[in-house]
Amino acid sequence: MSDAARQPSAAVEATRDDGSPDLRHDVFISYSHQDRDFALELRSVLQECGKDVWLDESGIHPAERWEPALQHAIESSDSFIFAISPHSAASTECRKEFDYAVKLKKRVIPVVASSVDRKTLPPGLGAFQFVPPRGEFEANAEASSDLLVSAIDTDPEWVRDHTQWGLKAIEWERHGRDASFLLAGSELEEAEKWLARQSGKRPEPSALHNELVFESRRHVTRRLPRTRSIIAAALAIMTALTVIAFVLRNQAQYETTVAQRERDSAIQQRDQAIANQITVEANQLTTTGTNSGLGPTYVPRWGTVKTAPSSLTSAIALRTAPHR
Repeated sequence: MSDAARQPSAAVEATRDDGSPDLRHDVFISYSHQDRDFALELRSVLQECGKDVWLDESGIHPAERWEPALQHAIESSDSFIFAISPHSAASTECRKEFDYAVKLKKRVIPVVASSVDRKTLPPGLGAFQFVPPRGEFEANAEASSDLLVSAIDTDPEWVRDHTQWGLKAIEWERHGRDASFLLAGSELEEAEKWLARQSGKRPEPSALHNELVFESRRHVTRRLPRTRSIIAAALAIMTALTVIAFVLRNQAQYETTVAQRERDSAIQQRDQAIANQITVEANQLTTTGTNSGLGPTYVPRWGTVKTAPSSLTSAIALRTAPHR
């Protein structure tokens, strides 16, 4: 990457929540501005092979701060290319970018733009396989391009997952390791499965990868007793409410039954009182005698003696007649 100012160009197509770029990339190219022509040619070669390439000339939004944009571009790229030349070897900025890629355990691919004394390279860069292994990239561009694409395409699923979980780990780290940014559920299980496959894989998971998964599992484990207690309390409350509802229902049914019995008893007593009154009045009519041949007379409850009509006499007779 440049150790001097460069003019950023077009903005990327997608943005993060904070308005900064949020594209996943196959490759990030770190180069010195003095090797700009080589970097542009390298980008063209990779794009012809279908690769999404991040280069600072097309990857930084005009309104963005330079360093955060570079960091995010490295974080969201699956592979990191270091364009080797005497200029990049001496570049402080290129060295910072390489160090950050190493910290994130990115797949680092040194590409030889021009010959250089390896002792002048950033510490650790010589441990990675150069493309080409001998000589310069453009000395045999076609063979070098094949080697480079092959290196980028090695175990792509593992590398994509490496980038994905790395971005989540970085997000957690940048938010002060807030528990709300930890993994949970199926996402945590997938991350654990990914870590379990790491034997012999390159690039290997970073320390931050491991810390994210470990802390996520510990957080879930700590929450289990509390969750179980909440569930147990909820079940106890539900059981108590069920019992109370059952008791109240039985009480309501009992009170309804008692009220119905009381109504039936009141009706029965009323009917009995009416029947007794009729019997009393009928007895009064039968014991008073006859009056002028019109039938028996009776004394009503209000005290005036009257002669009962023959129709009433017949009704009373039927009422008082013994049943056969």
